[in-house]
Amino acid sequence: MSLPDWDDRPREEARLLNPAFIAALLWACADGHGAETGTGLPYPLSFIALPVVLHRPTRIILPSSKRTSLAAWLGAHPRALVGFSGRASTLVTIVKGGLLFGCREGLIAMNHERIHASPRPRTIASFERKTTDEVKDCLKRARFVGRWFAGAGQSGTVMALWGVSP
Repeated sequence: MSLPDWDDRPREEARLLNPAFIAALLWACADGHGAETGTGLPYPLSFIALPVVLHRPTRIILPSSKRTSLAAWLGAHPRALVGFSGRASTLVTIVKGGLLFGCREGLIAMNHERIHASPRPRTIASFERKTTDEVKDCLKRARFVGRWFAGAGQSGTVMALWGVSP
């Protein structure tokens, strides 16, 4: 799957799905996961976390506490699963681009199939200060999803709960 040139994309899509923003979300997710486990975010979960965070209807109904189990939450919110596999498939190339950008710029590092967040870079702090409330919410929820997924079981379990496979 290849993406259209930036100039051929709708303006909103090009802004929302640019590699720098995706890398910032991956950093937040890996940072949250690392805060819970002391290890990096498993690589496959990056392809689950971002479709959750970027889909506003799902993002706004995420639980407020990581104590809510993923399985119980999905049971109570089955609409979150509607169209999820399609969104996840559509974002694969975009997530990979964000991973490459994040590694190149030092936001994240890959080690043993895990994504590790660098210590809070000044670029993230500056970005958060200058951005919109919706982008701030995406970053906040990405960190939460990283923490939440840390207690949800193995990557395969999380993926199965969302109805997708590697």
